[in-house]
Amino acid sequence: LMHGENTQIVPGNALTVDPKMPFRNLDPFGNSFLNRFQCVKTPNHVLESISIIDTPGILTAAKKKLCRERVDRIILLFDAHKLDFSDELTRAFGALYGFEDKLRVVLNKADRVDSQQLMRVYGALMWSLGKVFRTPEILRVYIGSFWSEPRQTCDHYQLIELEEEDLLADIRNLPRNAAVRKLNDLVKRARLVRAHAHIISYLKQEMPTIFCKESKKHNLIYQLPVIFTKIQQQHRVPAGDFPDCTKMQ
Repeated sequence: LMHGENTQIVPGNALTVDPKMPFRNLDPFGNSFLNRFQCVKTPNHVLESISIIDTPGILTAAKKKLCRERVDRIILLFDAHKLDFSDELTRAFGALYGFEDKLRVVLNKADRVDSQQLMRVYGALMWSLGKVFRTPEILRVYIGSFWSEPRQTCDHYQLIELEEEDLLADIRNLPRNAAVRKLNDLVKRARLVRAHAHIISYLKQEMPTIFCKESKKHNLIYQLPVIFTKIQQQHRVPAGDFPDCTKMQ
């Protein structure tokens, strides 16, 4: 959903060939994805500073990776009256590891349950999120009712209004913080590149020039956790800047 001079719907294949649109990287996903992907342009002043991507269902890992790196905010919606934390959803959230600072969770349709049920659902959601995102900071969970049906009167009506206003304020601040977010991403990438350069440099120095290359290579791969520790100590590189050791092996 983007800003445009006139209201129109642009199909996915047309978006990938338009040099003015930021969707050219979606072309490798093929027609099966692009036939269902479309962009709605409308002359709304709110969309002059933000664009919204709606992804119903669960995307593949490649599509999630593309989205998570480019967006400023990721909002996960859960229905309060039918909370379901399946194994498939848990695996999908694994692709968001490392981007927890962009995540916001919304417990939606909270007006469809009473206060006692809301407390139980909120606790269950926080417990489930805690198992998936093992971070010291607790993810911010908003309580709201974002859908086409009129809001029902309930005991926690005022709470819903306050929570919705907090979420909207967070979204309104995104354009102001866009430059800071880009700088943060640049610094994050630079730290990863520095750690990767130290690893490659160490491995290159340890590799023989002529004989026993294959055996030495297998030995270095096996010793990679120890090598990571040596590099941390020699160059004072934080452990959090290193890639996943198992994947690199």
